[in-house]
Amino acid sequence: MKVLIIFALVLAYASGTVLHDELNIESSNMWNNRNVNIINGHDASPGQFPYQAGLIMYKVENISFCGGSLINNNWILTAAHCTHGAHKVHIFLGSVLLNESKVTLIVQEKDIIVHENWNGTLRTNDISLIRIPYVEYSKDIQPVKLPKIQSRNETYANNQSIASGWGQTSNANLINILQYAKVKIMSNELCKIYFPYKIISSTLCTYTNNATPCFGDSGGPLVELSNLVQVGISAFTSAKCSQRNPAVFTRVTSFLDWIKDHTGMIF
Repeated sequence: MKVLIIFALVLAYASGTVLHDELNIESSNMWNNRNVNIINGHDASPGQFPYQAGLIMYKVENISFCGGSLINNNWILTAAHCTHGAHKVHIFLGSVLLNESKVTLIVQEKDIIVHENWNGTLRTNDISLIRIPYVEYSKDIQPVKLPKIQSRNETYANNQSIASGWGQTSNANLINILQYAKVKIMSNELCKIYFPYKIISSTLCTYTNNATPCFGDSGGPLVELSNLVQVGISAFTSAKCSQRNPAVFTRVTSFLDWIKDHTGMIF
């Protein structure tokens, strides 16, 4: 029952005040009924994104919502700004509807690994891992593929990709279905025009194409359309999720060694 109450709060408070781009439930306005999905996204089909995770973070100052991705039986990949300061995380796997998740898990602070050089002011090293109890794979629960070491210098510029999440949208209807949008990756040089001081070698950006991740999508995966390899972790966008500005992601290839050191995964 407690899980259902918390989930109801996430939906009811979907358009709340932002804390580092995730939904800040405690300080939000419950009378604004905007949806909690990618702006101008599409409804996901069951099993379409079996690696997608929903995360409720319990912090001293608030309860907040982010996305993440399952990378193997024991690990979730997400953003540092999502998990920083969390003492507990509630994890949802296996369904495009959060309230119908096939697997729900609760992990404590000891199982949260925030990058040791995460800087909330500069927005650098925005990556985190969550250790989870062993999860069996099924048609609805599968790990996302991560890049090979050989691709660490790939820019991905002009490649088609897919972002997914339950984050905020401008749609007035309140629903709870996972959204996705096809977007094109842009060069960092072009992205610096929009965010001149925040784009570095370990970030990548996407053209919005009339769709963009928004608050609550943070930590969620960006995967290449051609091979469904995760190349980005949703980090931030403009303050009002403007479709005229790029969305910014943590570049996964910049952190393969870090992921390997903590998980033992081989790329």
